[in-house]
Amino acid sequence: MENWDQYGLVFALGNALRNRRSWAGETHIQKTGYFLQHLLRVPLGCRFILYKHGPFSFDLRQALAGMEALDLIAWEPKPVPYGPSFIPGPLSRFIGVLTKVPEIYRTQIQYIAQRLGEKRVVELERLGTAFYVTLEGDAPQENRAGEMVRLKPHIDLQDALAAIEEVEVIIAEVKDRNLAVASCAATGV
Repeated sequence: MENWDQYGLVFALGNALRNRRSWAGETHIQKTGYFLQHLLRVPLGCRFILYKHGPFSFDLRQALAGMEALDLIAWEPKPVPYGPSFIPGPLSRFIGVLTKVPEIYRTQIQYIAQRLGEKRVVELERLGTAFYVTLEGDAPQENRAGEMVRLKPHIDLQDALAAIEEVEVIIAEVKDRNLAVASCAATGV
């Protein structure tokens, strides 16, 4: 994937989150990016690992830093203890000229922003971790919730179960609406 394509997808996600009144901080972009890539199969080109607060990508962090360095995005400071929020940078108007890839995945980006955009960071951590353990295997809900608690002891078992159930609803919605991209190769990306 070309950097401009990746930058365009990340920019479109951040913008869609902002339009849904999301905080649109880096954590929001990280967690929704994980769902976008692994549930909807949008080719962000990022490797994700399970980190301190759920799925995290150093590749995505690097893309955000590159976008900031090119003035495609900026971070709007917020009052303590909150972190900054994504905002379009002074040169963001050129993204549409440099890549058309975000248009291909508009439906998927809009779905993720609508479905997860207004979630708080704590909710996104739980949902991301629930999806992570769900991708690891088709175990019963209770087993996956137990694995979540083992991996993230600060997550309560009831909250883990609720997150597993919500992830199953999201997966079912994606299947019912046929939102997952069939293949990255099929789209030419």
